[in-house]
Amino acid sequence: MNFCSLNICFILDSQNYIRSTSSYGGYSIDTYLWWIFDRHLLVDIRSTPTGGYSFDTYWWIFDRHLLVDIRSTPTGGYSIDTYWWIFVRHLVVDVRSTPTGGCSIDTYWWIFDRHLLVDIRSTPSGGFSIDTYWWMFDRHLLVDIRSTPTYGGYSIDTYWWIFDRHLLVDIRSTPTGGYSIDTYLCAKLNRL
Repeated sequence: MNFCSLNICFILDSQNYIRSTSSYGGYSIDTYLWWIFDRHLLVDIRSTPTGGYSFDTYWWIFDRHLLVDIRSTPTGGYSIDTYWWIFVRHLVVDVRSTPTGGCSIDTYWWIFDRHLLVDIRSTPSGGFSIDTYWWMFDRHLLVDIRSTPTYGGYSIDTYWWIFDRHLLVDIRSTPTGGYSIDTYLCAKLNRL
């Protein structure tokens, strides 16, 4: 199917593909808009005044919860932003390009059936800040692991409750790098 108005022509086919051509003094600027809705892909390719192409790609896969955004930059490189949601496994990944050409990666990992939460964030120095929260309510375990600013070490706090056995263990990391352990063992009180 063709739709032409003046010197601008749009072509649509069965593949959900759109191409527009505009003529300016013998030069053509082509824009390709490509939708594949079953795979949720949108590609936008545009010619630039210098004769090159500007590529913008938007990729949605909602069944797998993936969103990829690739954009061309004025310097000829690419700016890539990736958003990855997998809600069945409770994973969120955020990858973003930085002005220096590197990538900023933020990962959020929730697994609520196993009660695990992992938070990984990139730091300005190029390293990673990792925070892990681990809840196991069926076993009554809570683990809190946090990264510290000093040399990429970890600050680990562990709280362990076993209420059926009436045991409470409190393990905390100390500023010197050791551990402070407190154990509380309670006997079950019977009704009088």
